[in-house]
Amino acid sequence: MLKRITDYLKSEHQLHSLRGEAIKTKRKLGTEYVNLIPVLFIPELKIPVEMTSDNKRDEDYMALGMLPMIISESATIPVEMYIDEFLEFHKEWKRGHI
Repeated sequence: MLKRITDYLKSEHQLHSLRGEAIKTKRKLGTEYVNLIPVLFIPELKIPVEMTSDNKRDEDYMALGMLPMIISESATIPVEMYIDEFLEFHKEWKRGHI
């Protein structure tokens, strides 16, 4: 699934996707900041890509001004269609229209 996502982002949207990218949050555990490591990260748009839903993690991303793309293997639409719809939604969200 990750290869399919990566290939589609690159071929259709000319976007990169990075694995293992650490994103520093504003949340601390003791004296240390908590880092999030999404499954993939689209650096051009600052979009973390996750494969599971987690409200606390998603709130941490939102606090940093990032809207995470949550992709589920059990989705009812093809992943390519979901990516297209998400990127369009993300554009509007970034502009503050949503």
